[in-house]
Amino acid sequence: MADHGVNMSSPEGLSVSSTKSLPGFKLGGPPVGQVRNLCLQCRSIDFNKILDHMAALSQGAAGDRVVSSRTGIDEDCSLCQLLARYVLPGTYKSTPQPGSSMPWTLRAFSMRAMSVESRTQDLFRPLPIAIFHAGDGERDYMKHINDEKAEKIGFLAFALSKALYDLVSDEKEADDQWPVSKFIDERYDPEMVKAWLQFRLEEDSDDDDSQYDEEDSDSDDECSSDNQSGTSECSTEFDNEEENSDDTDESSNAGNHIVGMMVVDCQTFEIVDHSKEMCYVALSYVWSLAHEEMVPLNFPRDEGKLIEETPEAAEASPHGNLTAKEPPGASSCKRLPEVIPRVVHNAIQVTTDLGYRYLWVDQFCIDQSAEITEKAEHISKMDLIYSSAEVTIIAASSGGALPGVGTTPRTKQVIMNLHHPDEKAEALEGGVTIFNTPPPLHLTIMDGVWFSRGWCFQESLLSPRRLYFTDHQLLYEAEEIHCCDEYPEPHNRLDDILGSDFTDNPSLAWPVSWEERLEEADERFADDPKLRFWVEAKIYLKLLETYTGKNLTADSDSINGFRGAMKVFSRNDPNFHTIQGLPMLGIADRDRNTRDVSTAKTEDVIGFQATAFLGVLDWVHKNFPDGEIPRRREDFPSWTWAGWKGRVEWSHWYNALPGDLDRISAFMEVVAVESGRGKALRLSEAPKFFSQHFDPARYLLLQSVPLNHDDFAFAQSGNQGSQQLVFKDDWELRSWNICVHGLEALPDSEEVKVHLTSRIMDGSWGCLLMYTRANPENERVPPMDDARMMVVSWHRDESSLSQYRACSRVGLVEFRRKRSRGSTESSIVQTFGVLPKLCFRLG
Repeated sequence: MADHGVNMSSPEGLSVSSTKSLPGFKLGGPPVGQVRNLCLQCRSIDFNKILDHMAALSQGAAGDRVVSSRTGIDEDCSLCQLLARYVLPGTYKSTPQPGSSMPWTLRAFSMRAMSVESRTQDLFRPLPIAIFHAGDGERDYMKHINDEKAEKIGFLAFALSKALYDLVSDEKEADDQWPVSKFIDERYDPEMVKAWLQFRLEEDSDDDDSQYDEEDSDSDDECSSDNQSGTSECSTEFDNEEENSDDTDESSNAGNHIVGMMVVDCQTFEIVDHSKEMCYVALSYVWSLAHEEMVPLNFPRDEGKLIEETPEAAEASPHGNLTAKEPPGASSCKRLPEVIPRVVHNAIQVTTDLGYRYLWVDQFCIDQSAEITEKAEHISKMDLIYSSAEVTIIAASSGGALPGVGTTPRTKQVIMNLHHPDEKAEALEGGVTIFNTPPPLHLTIMDGVWFSRGWCFQESLLSPRRLYFTDHQLLYEAEEIHCCDEYPEPHNRLDDILGSDFTDNPSLAWPVSWEERLEEADERFADDPKLRFWVEAKIYLKLLETYTGKNLTADSDSINGFRGAMKVFSRNDPNFHTIQGLPMLGIADRDRNTRDVSTAKTEDVIGFQATAFLGVLDWVHKNFPDGEIPRRREDFPSWTWAGWKGRVEWSHWYNALPGDLDRISAFMEVVAVESGRGKALRLSEAPKFFSQHFDPARYLLLQSVPLNHDDFAFAQSGNQGSQQLVFKDDWELRSWNICVHGLEALPDSEEVKVHLTSRIMDGSWGCLLMYTRANPENERVPPMDDARMMVVSWHRDESSLSQYRACSRVGLVEFRRKRSRGSTESSIVQTFGVLPKLCFRLG
């Protein structure tokens, strides 16, 4: 029997074979001894006829065809097994079983009919490729082409073997119109990753198209991936950075040197001080998954068991063991322990494979036994650590390690070759290759544990180059560059396809220019510090809407897990401050971008501070798809997003520009901010104080209009005769977002509405008016007014500041009334303007 695989003859001259590889044509296939015959139903399929039909279709046509009318599944047939796994699930009410006589129809449609957002559409272009599906209707394929989310395990497709060989052959000249496609190897390819790291996007001023060229090897602004010692000079965006905050002066003028930072030396396994000459790789991973599988430090890369450290063993293994290369003399440096997580072991190999020597891993490079202040110092520098890394390795696999590295396996791509019994190119004529497409990359990553973690979100957000290891393949992301094993070469179509997949996975590392980022967010931004802050705050809050949907092991990390992102904003704009995670405009003494804030009228800036801060207090809980109930995080105040577990979002008011706020009347004023140690500061003084003192804000001292619970009542609403909560007879409850402790109900559910009503009516909860909005009238819709109110729970114990009534936020409600046509918007004052403002202490 030939050594290329197993060939089992079958009737009508059909056969199934497993190939190792043709030159440049890595088909793979099932292991020797596992190839089986096709059943009679599968042998009757005329693959060539179907593919001829697909080839004759116009671009984008589905060309749905019946492949065969079948009964049951043959458990001894290789193709039936694939159909049962990839095609039948979810198609019929009851899935055909082995040996059953249940009839069903096998169909096929063109891969080129996939929706434009699909990364499958461009696979192996321009070859005609058919995708199997099952169904009795001619349009059953529609559910597949419009929604890849249904394809959790990918498609099962087939194409002519000879055409595939010709397309991916190394000798064939690439067609720039389509991205290059490849089958996926069982191991990751370091050389391919090195090529990705070297690509640079170059703009052609005479052409709208972008092209990728390899970076000049003489460039002095980036570490060479071939530098085995890892000691070449690096420069980053932090070179010559002027001091702008108390926690960055140590590292501002030292290249990419970050004082106090440690890295793992992948040659000696020592944990050493980082210097600016050291280029390093960073690791992003899930702690809980990492510690489920521990391996010895000298665990071999390519063998399944420990081997002795002998010259023969080292020669037998092309990569060798992870064995420390001890420098001359005894070392007093701290070393990695003898047993480490597999993901760290894998990351050490990847680091050295790519030509680097140093690796940053939080578990070992931050002293876990250090005092809280020392650990806080490291946490405050996460933005520098990840943004300065040559590349961030992201363990996005289901098991938490790096599949394809060493002995960590990948999920193998299924490839089955029909009709050609050997691997000679001329023997491929007339053969058919059946293969599965891996699941959509973005769905694979987004469905994993890594994507759900808050710390991991920040690490990705700060990294300029991301290398994701998934169960099936790699994904590389950098500014305007996206590559993966399937599509190993950069192409502008990949930037559109892969780049648009991660709407919930943004980056603060690109574009590199902060000004470009602001222009992309809102081209109307200018040198006006107020308008600039407004645009920055919108970007910041959008990131928070994603971050708050992530999970944290410790509630106390609610702000720490986002602190690195906060630092990016403050480094780029000294006027950007935060109070308990909420953005606030401050007045900087000095601005490295030469924006002179001091020329602005003080009263105007202070007024804007108050208006903008009221806007960031206007957040609500966003329902989780799985129905998770938000809950309190007692380490933080109730008025900030950080004080709650659960995804939040900001109202449409904050999407308006400052000049569009003329229809909004504020009725709530933040008089002062009180620190945890009892120091009260005017709102205008708070940003500077809290940026310089380790005494976080705890209370907001407010003035607002409290609505008397006697003014609320029930009234009939709509044609259904249902009872609705109303205020002052004509203001009707329009929306509510309330979190009730001990009540397992979503914030906007009817159950919560009933609870809200009873609490307001009995006076245990109160409504503090935040602002009103007058909506203009038009021909079809009568004018309406909205009133936004913060719902608070009154505290029984009064604070030491007796003039302020103590309370905590439980949510927001909005009331609406219809205004008669022709009435003035100032009529809102008739309802609320005459009511007295009282003082409250919101904790």
